[in-house]
Parts: sequence; C-alpha cells; structure tokens
Amino acid sequence: ERKLEAMTLADDLTGLGNRRLLLRDYNDYVLPHIKEGNPAYLAMIDLDNFKEANDKYGHTFGDDVLINIGDIFKSFASNDVRIYRVGGDEFAFLLTNMNIEDSQFLVTKLMNEFKETLKEVDIDNLHPIGISTGLATFTQFNGQEALTHSDMAMYESKSLGNYKLSIHLEGGGGLLWADYLMNYKWTSILLEHFLLSLYLF
Repeated sequence: ERKLEAMTLADDLTGLGNRRLLLRDYNDYVLPHIKEGNPAYLAMIDLDNFKEANDKYGHTFGDDVLINIGDIFKSFASNDVRIYRVGGDEFAFLLTNMNIEDSQFLVTKLMNEFKETLKEVDIDNLHPIGISTGLATFTQFNGQEALTHSDMAMYESKSLGNYKLSIHLEGGGGLLWADYLMNYKWTSILLEHFLLSLYLF
C-alpha cells in the first residue's frame, strides 16, 4: 500500500515529486514551519526553448533532457529542499530553514550546474535550453499567494532571457531581477526602489 501511494506521488519520468506531493508537503512541512515564525520560499523553474528542442529533435530527446534535469535537481534535494515536477517543463522547489540570501545562493548553484551539464544542448546555436526562475516568500500561511508571486517572477525572468532569477519582494517591493553569470556574479536591476542585498561571489 505504501509503495502504491509513493507511485501516485512521483513523476513517472524524472522520479521527482509531482504536484500532488507538492501540495501534501506544503501542508505537512511548510505550513507548520511558517506558523512557528520561520521563513519559507517557493522557487518556480521553467525551461527556456525546451518546446523548440522537443519539436526539432523528438520526444525521446526531450525525455532524455528532462531525465537529466531531474538528476541535477535531485542532487540538491534534502529535508529543506524539496523538489517537484509540476508540469511538462516546469519545476517547483520548497525551501525551508534558510533566509533569502541562502535561497538565492542555492538557486545560483543550481543554475551553474544546469548550464554546465546542458551547455552542449543547443537547437541552432541561437536558442540553447536554459532555465528561468522565480522566487517568492510564503507569508501569512497563504500558499496560493506564494505560487502566484513566484509564477509572476518566473515569467518576468522568461521575458528577460536565459538564466535569469526574479524575486518577488514582500512589503510592496515589487520584483527584483538578477542576471546570472557563470562566475556567480550578479548584475541587478532594482524595481520600485526596494533595496535587497545580493551576494557577490
């Protein structure tokens, strides 16, 4: 019975958790965490140019890319980093027991690993497969709000091009986007005059 339940909570292709497990983990782990006054974050990640690559090279190629991505993401998994495939080429991370700087650092490491692994996957030398990421805070026990905000941030990243991280800031801060570079440097544009310190590595 437990094996059957585990199968219903996992994505068949990547072995990551699915949307159903995301909702369960939010209720079982994240909600008690934030009720105790601890921060928690939701990162939404979407692949750039994946549909074009899938159309050009076929579904077997696309499946292989998704499996590789799943393996990359699994290497970051822990009790405080829970990872899910929630759509065709969309993934979610639940992050606990870390602050916003730690969350940013984790995402930059992930982007670096992703880019290094898939740097040879390019449709036509103009449209390499990449990732766009949106990060938002869980506040006032409102999971739907965090999902909306992280989605907004992720689509902002997609509008800016490959390997962008956009962060939805609470308290009326709006959106911050940062341009990710391979040496962990950040070039940032701040919107709505809300100051957020970014690590420079």
